[in-house]
Amino acid sequence: MATVLEGVVERVTYHDPESLFTVVRLRACQGPAATGANAVVVGRFVALNPGDKLRLWGAWESHPQYGRQFHAEEYQIFAPETLKGIEAYLASGRLPGVGPATARRLVRAFGLDTLRVLAEEPERVKEVEGIGARRAQAIIRAFQVERALQQVMVFLQGHGISPAYAWRIFRRYGPRAVAIVRENPYRLARDVPGIGFQIADRIARGLGFASHAPERLAAGLFYALEQASESGHLFLPRSLLLRQTARLLRLEGEEGRDPSNGPAGTVAGTGDGEGRGGGDGEGEGNGDGEDLDLRRLASVLDQVIREGELIAEEYGAEVAVYLPRWWRRECEAAERLRHLVDRPRTLSLFSHAEAAAAIARWEAREGISLSPEQREAVEKGLQESCVVITGGPGTGKTTLIRCLVSLWHEAEERFALAAPTGRAARRLAEATGWPARTIHRLLEFGRIDTEPGLPEDTGAGEGEAFEPGGVRERFGFRRNEDRPLETDVVVVDEVSMLDLSLAVSLLRALPERGRLVLVGDADQLPSVGPGQFLADLIASGRVPVVRLSRIYRQAEQSGIVTNAHRINRGLMPVWGFRDFFLVEETDADAVAELVVDYATRRLPAALGLTGEQAVEAIQVLAPMRKGKVGVESLNARLQEALNPAASGKPALVRGGYSFRPGDKVMQIRNDYRQTWVRPENGAEPAPGARELSELLAVLKALARQQAAEEAPDEGDMEIDNEVDVGDVKAGLDAEHGSIYPGNVDSGKTGAGGGAGKREQGHTATRVERGEGVFNGELGRIVAVDPARSEVAVLFDDGRLALYRDEQLDEIVPAYATTVHKSQGNEFAAVVFPVTFIAPSLMSRHLLYTAITRAKRVCVLIGEKRALAVYVRRGEQERRFTLLARRLADSGR
Repeated sequence: MATVLEGVVERVTYHDPESLFTVVRLRACQGPAATGANAVVVGRFVALNPGDKLRLWGAWESHPQYGRQFHAEEYQIFAPETLKGIEAYLASGRLPGVGPATARRLVRAFGLDTLRVLAEEPERVKEVEGIGARRAQAIIRAFQVERALQQVMVFLQGHGISPAYAWRIFRRYGPRAVAIVRENPYRLARDVPGIGFQIADRIARGLGFASHAPERLAAGLFYALEQASESGHLFLPRSLLLRQTARLLRLEGEEGRDPSNGPAGTVAGTGDGEGRGGGDGEGEGNGDGEDLDLRRLASVLDQVIREGELIAEEYGAEVAVYLPRWWRRECEAAERLRHLVDRPRTLSLFSHAEAAAAIARWEAREGISLSPEQREAVEKGLQESCVVITGGPGTGKTTLIRCLVSLWHEAEERFALAAPTGRAARRLAEATGWPARTIHRLLEFGRIDTEPGLPEDTGAGEGEAFEPGGVRERFGFRRNEDRPLETDVVVVDEVSMLDLSLAVSLLRALPERGRLVLVGDADQLPSVGPGQFLADLIASGRVPVVRLSRIYRQAEQSGIVTNAHRINRGLMPVWGFRDFFLVEETDADAVAELVVDYATRRLPAALGLTGEQAVEAIQVLAPMRKGKVGVESLNARLQEALNPAASGKPALVRGGYSFRPGDKVMQIRNDYRQTWVRPENGAEPAPGARELSELLAVLKALARQQAAEEAPDEGDMEIDNEVDVGDVKAGLDAEHGSIYPGNVDSGKTGAGGGAGKREQGHTATRVERGEGVFNGELGRIVAVDPARSEVAVLFDDGRLALYRDEQLDEIVPAYATTVHKSQGNEFAAVVFPVTFIAPSLMSRHLLYTAITRAKRVCVLIGEKRALAVYVRRGEQERRFTLLARRLADSGR
């Protein structure tokens, strides 16, 4: 049972306007500390001022560094009851335009009725001498916002919503938040990031909404489609959508998790290779809970389709049901690709004869003889407006890219090299000798100033509509059809990772005469994000495709390359190589122990790696999240071996994970708003402790500035456009001290992140800032502050980002990752357990993708019989998309 504490705020020691983390000194007047003595209170508060009288619900805690504190979970602010209190309340700064002099005038005019007059007879403020009509209106508006905010806080906290989420809801809806939530709480799941279906459902049940309420059924349909997109689908067949929604709506009350924060199950019969399978989806019920009326659900589905909130399209004997954004993007992708492939060849500088001659000159100069299929790929790359080049490891993809860029350079054609991830972009740059960037960086991802009422699709992917309905700014790509790339041709490597959303953004930014060369491995797993762009392009028959199959002599000596190709053909691996091993073990616990032993002891010794180098170079991959050899269990074992808890080492527990300085972590969803900074010269060498401290100070200043910019309707505010590190040092030295530094003496440089801009401050080096951290990016924790729930992550391209509260749900330990999440990355060594798991997860393509992540050594640990099952199961993951059909139809 929560402890109740009442008192008056003596001092606000620290307040972070973004995370709302606050430290106050409270003079307690009721509760266990009601002795008149000061108490330290920590919690999430929107805004507190000295003199505020509070009622708090929470618990006393003993902090190892800061002593006894009251941790507030909920709070209520009481209106002051004395003339002095009312005057102090008004003059506290919470109402813009009201200082001590104005507060005195108001109290002198209305006395103890001042707050009532502001609430019930606001027009009387104009009667006060010295307050003009315009100023009076500003005071009235500010008071109404303040009052509405407190009402929203009380209402939402009464339904179990934290102050941080309540503040987010208020920012979205403003003073009408309570009315909107009462009318349809399910809007929260679609409008407010972080508030998923189950949280909205809990609020709705508390407000008396029935299980069959149309609002609930409609929200369930959207929820099912969102879950499907998490598994890679662009739509669901109508019958499957109805079954899936019925199943999901029976999951109410599942303890300890909001499925909307991550997929709880995948669409029936379409496993994603990640261990997310959840039931077979057959039938109308599972015998538990209420018998959901599918006819009523179907009626609601028809209604939302008629209203245009969902899109329906013929799909054989079925109907495909889309979320509008995925339907629009799929149609747009098909139209842009049709326009691209139908352009005449005359746009190329190379005729067939000129291309052949140029290739021959390059071969003579480099001492390389291209194979016929490589030569065909180069010719098409020189001549076609769009071409797909696909091949496995060791088939010469990098060689032909080198040839292409050399010939373009000779012909004075402009070209850009890109890849979906920072690591892939760095590999491409190293292999070709030319700069390469992530696609996000190529397209200049960042803030986009917009006006209210603009369409929500800005090309930023799933996160572009952070605050729908018209906002001052958004996040998206600055390169688009209105400001295309200044290049003649774009080469994208690792294109199997390209999801539909990012592909559309790339197509938008291609200039009118621009060409596109897409290079990848069609036999790898499809993208983590929705769609199967590469597979659909190939299946359509509308885009020229060159398949590379010849393995070159040097690659033939590699067990990794040889066995990857054997597995891809459905053949068991062969042994006897120095870089490819199977360690046989049948017991799952023993397999897990061996995985840890190889990753932490044997492989580092064999490769001559220590410390951070070994952690970065050696990656454990697993086919699933759960189980003894799943990602979660292996991460716990690996963290204990590589970065154990220790006295004096800070740790922050969140979502079942204990984050510590030095931990390897991965971003697991796109966060388009996440601010990052890095030295303008990149990350070579890695920032030292002092530079990291300065970068952290800049991040904190930017967070405060952003929170001030997003404050709701509180009058004009002057925001500094320059970050003064000297001014923010005090923020690092507040009552809870500086962020604890981690190990900061290593790191890598490379391409990544969104487009940045320079921040001018008092740092020792010039600082570049930007927005956007994306799914699958790897980094390590360099700082942890448990008191403020803060973790600083240094990504492997030198960007530093600060995670707070709900943002911490976006990162997970990454000593072990799923195979899906490893796409686009390459590691010196890979360790992969091969044991018997759910048959739907044991696929040839998953094993092939895991093996091809290894560059120097691949170690499989488990059973040959299980390995044989992986090799035998050649079915590719099925995703519901219609891009291939749309493209094929456009050519008829």
